[in-house]
Parts: sequence; C-alpha cells; structure tokens
Amino acid sequence: MSLRPEFYPDTIDAYLEDEGGGIMSPWAIFVFPGSSPVFFGHFPDNPVLPAVIQMALVRFLTERCLGFSLRPKFQQRSRFTAIVTPNEPLRVDLAVSDEGGNFRTVFSLTRRADVVARGEIVYEREAVSGGGE
Repeated sequence: MSLRPEFYPDTIDAYLEDEGGGIMSPWAIFVFPGSSPVFFGHFPDNPVLPAVIQMALVRFLTERCLGFSLRPKFQQRSRFTAIVTPNEPLRVDLAVSDEGGNFRTVFSLTRRADVVARGEIVYEREAVSGGGE
C-alpha cells in the first residue's frame, strides 16, 4: 500500500544513519492532523490511526532509505500495543538490512515514551513495469 498524497502526514524531522555492515537506521517523526482522511471512519467519535497506515509509514520510510519501490514479502512478529490519535507525534525507527535481494526491516513506532507498534517486515524490490509494445 502506498500513501496517496492527501494521506501524507506532516514530517517533523528525519535522519538516516548507516551503521555499517549493511544496516541502515533511518528514523522520522510524523504527525497526522485531525483533518487527515486516514481518520475518516476509524472511528468517527474516537479517531485512531489505523494499523495499515502505520505499516504504510514503515514501508514509506524503508523505500526512502533504499531509494526504490518495495512490496511486502512477509511480515512476522508484529505487535500493536497502543493507539495513536490525531496530532500526536509518532516516531518511526527502522533497522534496514539487505539480505540478498530481500530487505529486512525491523521497526518500532513510539508515541512519547510509549511503544505503540513493533515488528519485522521483509520486502522485495518492486518489479519495474516495461513501457514496451
């Protein structure tokens, strides 16, 4: 799932660190305003950032770190432990490693000092469509 432009949050800050050994550790802080369409219908009287949007942020940041489009291959050990509401800064921390064409992303999403989600996703490079006949 790619985020459509109207779904993009405000990015407060972002950083990329190359830890060596093929591991990169990007992080970014995002804020979704209450007017964002991601909250429409989830839930009308008590807006909560959907888990699918949280996973889209992990993919978005992983793609920006690597510089190309990805598609999820499988997800493992993912856990959502708290809710995120509008206007709360959400920090996304990743450890991205290349494993022979698969890209393992270990992620942690935090709100203030609380971990709201953590887990691991393996991506593969998205095939580029040919423009031929």
